[in-house]
Amino acid sequence: MTVWKVGCRWSKNGKASSKIISVFRRNGLIFVGEQQDEFKKIRKGDLIAIADGYKVVSVAKATCNAVFLKDLNPTIRIRDNEWNIFDKDWALEYAIGVTAKIFDLQEPNESLNETSDNQHILYKKRGSCCRAIQIADKVENLYEMCATSSEQFDIDCKRCSLKDLLDSKTHYVIPVYQREYSWGEPQITKFVRDLLLGFCGVSGFDEDENGKKKLLPKDNPAPMFIGTMQLSCRKYITKNEHEQDVIDGQQRFSTLLCLLKYLSFYCNISDIHINDVLESRVNKGKEDEFLNEAMSFDSLEILNNDCFSNKYLENIKLIKEIFDELNFPFECYADLLKYVKDNIWFVVITTKAGISKTLEIFNTINTAGLDLNGGDLFKVRLYEYLKDKRGEDQFDCIDSLYNQVKESNLEWRINHNFDLVNVDMVRDVYKTYLITKFDLPKSMCEWGTDHFFDTLFDVCLDVAPHQELNTNKAHEVVLCLEDLQKVKDSIIRWNKRNVNSQEKMISDLLIGKSRYGRYWQYPILYLLFMDEKNVEKVYETWQLLAKIFFAYSIGFAKIVNEGKSFMYGVYKKMCNKDVVAIDEMLKEKRIQLQWCLETELEGDITGNRKKKDLICIVSAFLKEPQIVDGLGIEQLRNRLSWGFDVEHIHATGDGSVNVDGVLQNSIGNLMLLESSINRSIKDKPFKEKVEWYSKSGYAVARQMAEMKCWETQQIQERLKVEKKAILDFYNQI
Repeated sequence: MTVWKVGCRWSKNGKASSKIISVFRRNGLIFVGEQQDEFKKIRKGDLIAIADGYKVVSVAKATCNAVFLKDLNPTIRIRDNEWNIFDKDWALEYAIGVTAKIFDLQEPNESLNETSDNQHILYKKRGSCCRAIQIADKVENLYEMCATSSEQFDIDCKRCSLKDLLDSKTHYVIPVYQREYSWGEPQITKFVRDLLLGFCGVSGFDEDENGKKKLLPKDNPAPMFIGTMQLSCRKYITKNEHEQDVIDGQQRFSTLLCLLKYLSFYCNISDIHINDVLESRVNKGKEDEFLNEAMSFDSLEILNNDCFSNKYLENIKLIKEIFDELNFPFECYADLLKYVKDNIWFVVITTKAGISKTLEIFNTINTAGLDLNGGDLFKVRLYEYLKDKRGEDQFDCIDSLYNQVKESNLEWRINHNFDLVNVDMVRDVYKTYLITKFDLPKSMCEWGTDHFFDTLFDVCLDVAPHQELNTNKAHEVVLCLEDLQKVKDSIIRWNKRNVNSQEKMISDLLIGKSRYGRYWQYPILYLLFMDEKNVEKVYETWQLLAKIFFAYSIGFAKIVNEGKSFMYGVYKKMCNKDVVAIDEMLKEKRIQLQWCLETELEGDITGNRKKKDLICIVSAFLKEPQIVDGLGIEQLRNRLSWGFDVEHIHATGDGSVNVDGVLQNSIGNLMLLESSINRSIKDKPFKEKVEWYSKSGYAVARQMAEMKCWETQQIQERLKVEKKAILDFYNQI
């Protein structure tokens, strides 16, 4: 790690009026136009002392290597008074820069233009950029102190009027991870009517000279409380500018600005810089374009046009229509404006915390907005991780991946009745991928996906330690969008596979029906770890795995730890791309479990529903003729998946012959049969059942319909035949 000094004055003579530290702080960027050869040496993780003249005013850590500013693809936000300092277009074309985590050296309880003695550094080496060897230790200590302080959780709560919030210094920001402004007619109508009810009272109507009802204000209008607003801690830009993220309250705050914009056409709001109060970084800046358009138009006539593409304009138009409908008198607009500024109250909660902790608080207090589900939280926390730990501002890329999932499903749903992929699938596979790749405790495979990522992000982002996950181990984990994209693509590739044989179909079905359906991830992880594009390669081991799970599920009444450990071992071999070892492990395990299968096929299989169904499904499958038509295979899958009962061929109520109880409940006397048929024939004698069997869609039942009688001898013979057929199927390579 190297410590650098970078000047913030954009002029050759270093005029105080040319400083652009505000641009650095606001955008999380540090860049230079001269001494570029030195600046190009800055590397990710280096510390930077930002100097204003001879005084260090901020310390920062580079979160990427120095490159041309244009390669960082930044959206540089500049205030009006900064345009005359430097040429933005030139800077974007030629300047060299880094993204950085910047800390101002102001103490929060001091005047904004003073610096405390313990933070004061003077460094009299001139120039845009140079190594700062003499002050390296001081800069490192200051950065550590600032970083530690920023991670210390704090929360403040106070009552604020709209006038308090619009203090002319605070610039509010809708963070990139928020949703778009979305209030519609129901919310706007209720909001405006509640506002006017507070201003005018329940009996606020009077009649004008034409006898038409109109609203009139009360002498002492009642204050209006409109809920909580959650803000991030203030970010210092200059003594006249701060920034705060709006975590909760975006919809109400944005609507109030729309109301103020409407009122501005009837009264003076020059004390409020309405077009510079709020900025939205949602949807790649598109939301901010809509907001700016709505806050800057100069004639209400624009509302006569189609406003539906811009939600802010649409709601200003709706506000106007409500006021017109209620016949609100023009002479009362000034009083209403005063009421809006002085008598609308928020409870403002300010949190000093990372995104993760802030969102935890948001979910706790949020009652009016939309709860964040696991996929929402994962998106935001991954964004925080990539930004803070890897210096990558990748929210647009994360959002794009989520949109790709939606688009894939929209296209797929045209011809199918299920989703091709979803975010929960992606997160679930990614969980197992990370556990396997980074040797995390295998017990974490049993965790729910939300719990896993909550814990991982808590530890990786230093939000909170967890006993279950060693901190050093967690910090070895590397999360990246490229891997997530591969997970998504692998799920799609597998789910689009062509199941063009009965052997493939029965493998898919048995795994889904077994006690080990959680290992549906196996083929996706195979494609991922092996960098495999051909799903046919997966089936070479997938069919073996289906038989192993079949045996495990028949031999044991629950998922056994030995089976879990075995699968973790398979995943580790997969991670090492050891195809031969995987094949050997699966074949050896199949041989080990054969005794278990042989034993269970001998006797009563009705004591456990899972075992009974699986054995009878395989028995029925083996009787079916070969199908080459894809639709026929799908129909067979459906028949073997649902809509069946397990039929006792010799029923308990059949008094024609006595059959041993174990034999009666064995595979020799059991078969699949449609539920509708099974419930019609109940316990009728065999000779009355055969006519019904002949109408069945199952080949096993139609074959049974050809039998002349069904007694102990026939059941024993069938038991031997079924056992051999199932074992042959199990041992088939």
